[in-house]
Amino acid sequence: MHYHGVLTKEVRGYGAKQREIFREMEKCFDSKDIFYIFPSFLAKRVVEKEVFGHTISKCKVLPNSVPLYFHGPMTDNASNKIGVVSRYARIKNLDFVYKLAEYNQNHGGKFEINLITDISPKKSPLHKWAKIINVQKPVNNKALPAFYQKMGLILSPSHFETYGNVAKEALAAGTPAMVSKNMGVSETFKKLGLRKLVISFDSVKSVYEKIEKEIGQEIEENVRNKIKKLYSPSNIFSKMIRELERANCSRAI
Repeated sequence: MHYHGVLTKEVRGYGAKQREIFREMEKCFDSKDIFYIFPSFLAKRVVEKEVFGHTISKCKVLPNSVPLYFHGPMTDNASNKIGVVSRYARIKNLDFVYKLAEYNQNHGGKFEINLITDISPKKSPLHKWAKIINVQKPVNNKALPAFYQKMGLILSPSHFETYGNVAKEALAAGTPAMVSKNMGVSETFKKLGLRKLVISFDSVKSVYEKIEKEIGQEIEENVRNKIKKLYSPSNIFSKMIRELERANCSRAI
């Protein structure tokens, strides 16, 4: 089982009865006969503590891969454009993006904030957001490198993510990204020597000040090369197949 999302976390904003139903559904995946692949140690710990209630021994942590088309030639990063790519859900903490846009507007409108999300800007509450945020419809994944390269910085403020592909894709494209410490991809950032880009999103003022320092900075070529080497689809999927074979799970492929 490849554990891409923690349902118990996703429904945190639901009613008590609904939360319990979904939690019981997720607990159905607790079995000594299942071999688990987690994209991060964070995801593993959360499932052990908040869903299954016990340690998981038959598992492997394998971070998500980055498609090679994110590794094209770099362009000059904008010094005033902030990008966010996220589906519209409470766990993604998009309310922070709106608060940041309000703060930005009240402090001279230094930055242009661009949000790609999965609902129309005409829908509530995005009809209000669109006055201070450039809200865009979803695009094909292969179109995202061009979006990232037009931005000076990508923000990923999620309350929780088992991983968080957007931030690492942005790095591969040459654009800095700031991620929440509650995201699995923060482990990868630390491994790449980018600990300073793992932040708390508790204070809009604090994040705004960090943005002023980091926006427009290029990701060093050696970091992009590490991403290409360590997290290419061929490398990650080869490791996955080997783990499945070791666990006698080759029929699951």
